[in-house]
Amino acid sequence: GGIVGGPLVGALADRFGRKPVLVGGLLSTASAFLVLAQMATLPTIAAATLLVGFCSNLGRPAMTAAIADVVPEQHRRRAFGLHYWALNLGFAFAAALAAGLARVGPAVVFGLDALTSVLAALLLLVAMRDVPRGGSAAERHGFAALLSGPARDGVMLLMVAVGLMNAMMFHQASVVLAAEMRVDGLDGLYGPLLAINGVLIVLLQPTLTQVTERVRASRVLAL
Repeated sequence: GGIVGGPLVGALADRFGRKPVLVGGLLSTASAFLVLAQMATLPTIAAATLLVGFCSNLGRPAMTAAIADVVPEQHRRRAFGLHYWALNLGFAFAAALAAGLARVGPAVVFGLDALTSVLAALLLLVAMRDVPRGGSAAERHGFAALLSGPARDGVMLLMVAVGLMNAMMFHQASVVLAAEMRVDGLDGLYGPLLAINGVLIVLLQPTLTQVTERVRASRVLAL
């Protein structure tokens, strides 16, 4: 779902602005979670999960672009670091909480997911000021050109390959580790275990960002 949603919505955010895409993505994510909560068979759960994957990735490209729109270049690394820090603060809290909520019922977890998405959409609707898109590349080129443009950038494609390899390693934790812990009777500890990742990022991210901001980004990525 995210593979389809990410590139498509990145182009939409360039064409129509960040704010409408962000708000629309969050509201569609809330709807998708409520649909998932009603599913009871493997085929319908799979279809609803595909929808959740698509919708929950709609806001990511637009949010990244929105930060770049309003933050001067010399401060962007710190701004992206703070954004990542905030995401992981929420992730650590949610992962630690999810195990207890799941015992009450999956519908409670999905319902809270939907509620937080709606609240975030309302906050952005009230507080966010979108940067005007007039005169941008979106005005000069068609939507197809916006969608395919990054594929013509060699450095961009290299970054995509690095991101793909990183994601393949990282998501072993959500598949293989979860299955192994269930076999060992430790599935109740899966949420708190995942929270360790978020807690470490919350504790270390601000300091590491300050330490590395004077170093070339390519060297930090390689390390």
